[in-house]
Amino acid sequence: MCDILSDTRQCPVISQGDSYSEKEMLAQSSNEDETNKDATPEVLEKPDSNSAVSPQLLEKLSTGVLSLYVEDMKKSSSSLAELTRNQNIVIETLEQENARVSDGLTAYPLDEMFARIKLYHQKALLLKKDMLTIHERTSKLKVKKHLLPICIMCTLQ
Repeated sequence: MCDILSDTRQCPVISQGDSYSEKEMLAQSSNEDETNKDATPEVLEKPDSNSAVSPQLLEKLSTGVLSLYVEDMKKSSSSLAELTRNQNIVIETLEQENARVSDGLTAYPLDEMFARIKLYHQKALLLKKDMLTIHERTSKLKVKKHLLPICIMCTLQ
């Protein structure tokens, strides 16, 4: 970009008809710099023979940095592979369970079974009630049976 504080006539960005104060020009240039930073990432070029860093040093630095992260990445990769294996196993078992449930639903009509269970439960309750009334009646008859000889003796005297 051209120098803002120098002559603006030579700058292709600012046209001759634009009249900006120095503060506006500085603010505009800083805004353009910020948007350019966000829009285009900085690309580092390969060092050439004129650079201050030698290729051997650069190679050693890059392998050193990579060696710091390689072990963690291998562990992460193996744990992710194990997780995907476990997920596949879980998916297969769920599919098998779904198949069993669908087979069970088609083989056994559960609605009819529950209706029969409800009916038999009501019948069992009625039988229980009948058994209790029969028990009460028999116990009363037993009491009467024991009282009858006593009453007969009382009447004979």
